[in-house]
Amino acid sequence: MEHELVRVPFDLVMAKQITYGEIKGRIVTRNDRRARIICFDAKDSAPVVALVEDRDGHEYTIGYLLNGAFHPSEKTEKDLFLEVPDYLTFKDGDILSDEDFVFILDGNGTWKTSLYAAIHKNGNLTFGGAAHEDDIDMFRFATEEEKSRLKEALLKSENPSAKKYLKQFFGCTVENIPFTTGQAVLGKDGNGEWRYDIFSHYKPGRKGKYVCTGRSYNECIPFNDETKHLVGETEENEINKDK
Repeated sequence: MEHELVRVPFDLVMAKQITYGEIKGRIVTRNDRRARIICFDAKDSAPVVALVEDRDGHEYTIGYLLNGAFHPSEKTEKDLFLEVPDYLTFKDGDILSDEDFVFILDGNGTWKTSLYAAIHKNGNLTFGGAAHEDDIDMFRFATEEEKSRLKEALLKSENPSAKKYLKQFFGCTVENIPFTTGQAVLGKDGNGEWRYDIFSHYKPGRKGKYVCTGRSYNECIPFNDETKHLVGETEENEINKDK
């Protein structure tokens, strides 16, 4: 998978890893000049020594502080930055994908791809485990469409962890729904008529939040012996019957 390089602040450990070929990436200045660090421990007030390219491709030597800064108190165009593959910037709670698998990264897990929850291409929702052990470079940031697919699956799930993750990672608070998927219910349509339907899932923040197999409703009640007489009725009909 091709990964775009993203610019991050200078980090001494990561700069050494790039220099020694341990990770992919490059070192650049604030004004986009390529740099090669040739020394990290010069006996000087600027212990990091780099060869920086000028606009003609020639290199000249510059000394830097351990934080990659050229000046101790001012920002300059010579300051160093790192450009690394995006997967090196993944953190806890990021939503990642590889087309077939969308998951919420558990940055504190055993593996580099440990996860809180994931949805597979076949629609299966799983909790815990890992996407592909330590092969984090197989993944990228999920698209908005992929994030939405995972969110929808969590909204439909009855797993207690689903509510927790919706709130933690999507900022979505789910009400306690008195229905389960497949339960017979009565939903009130736009004309105020009660209709028999089968409950599917709850979708907060929208009109028709009770999603059923037939249609969606703003208002929904259980279908049972006490409510079955309401099928096809409206509030107006009920009032007229009482008169």
